[in-house]
Amino acid sequence: MIVPLTPNDVNHIWLVAETHFTARLLRQHLEKYPYLGWVIKENGDYIVGGYWKDRPAIGLIMESSPSAQRTELVNRLLESYKETRSDLVVLSEREVSHGLRLYLDMGFVALEQVICYEKPDVYVPYTPRRLTVRRLQESDLLALVELERAAFPWLWWETATTFQQTDRRPDTWVLVAYLEDQLVGYLILTVRGPWGHLNRIGVHPTYQGQGFGRELLAVAIEEMSRRGARTIGLNTQIDNTRSQRLYEGFGFERTGETFKIYGKWLDDRAQGMRS
Repeated sequence: MIVPLTPNDVNHIWLVAETHFTARLLRQHLEKYPYLGWVIKENGDYIVGGYWKDRPAIGLIMESSPSAQRTELVNRLLESYKETRSDLVVLSEREVSHGLRLYLDMGFVALEQVICYEKPDVYVPYTPRRLTVRRLQESDLLALVELERAAFPWLWWETATTFQQTDRRPDTWVLVAYLEDQLVGYLILTVRGPWGHLNRIGVHPTYQGQGFGRELLAVAIEEMSRRGARTIGLNTQIDNTRSQRLYEGFGFERTGETFKIYGKWLDDRAQGMRS
């Protein structure tokens, strides 16, 4: 019998390999999302979900036990997402690596393919500067979310909450770029020791094609270098050839690594509007 997984059940289950949780964190997660955890009462096999980028419209299957009843667990979690009106459910990296065949058989498909780039130095070619770049402030959030909606496909949208949460991490910075009083673009950067990662570079469509992406990329490399990075990585969609040309012009090279985002639409009408 499949029943809700409650915080009181956590000490009675075996967490899966490469789990996202400690026992304490799983209890906290289930307190926040009591309808996104399910367990087989007889053997303790379980499944836990969350939300992609903290967005209720997109469910995230985080982890599940390699059970003979895994399909039933997945279907029960999908029902929960339908009940809460999610449009799409995607898979965590863990579920892709530990159960992709099952999910493909259940109708999950590849939504996006992402390629990885790396720059083995922090050299920046000469780039004219027109923008004022600074750390994110709360007063920027409304304009930043509007820029996000205009610049990126629906799947990749961040929210005001995720921008703030990201900027609070000790190794990550959200920087906004203004031309006079207009928000032109933004950056999300992470630096861990000698390794930097450009998590995000965005330019409002009104200002695209005017060299601001190139300027922001130069700022990103310089900021990460100043914080100790000596090698810089980034990811981009395989069909984003415009950005790929920009990155390659700054000395980024493909690493050969790729990964896919897998998901299942729960509403055909939403798929037509969002994809």
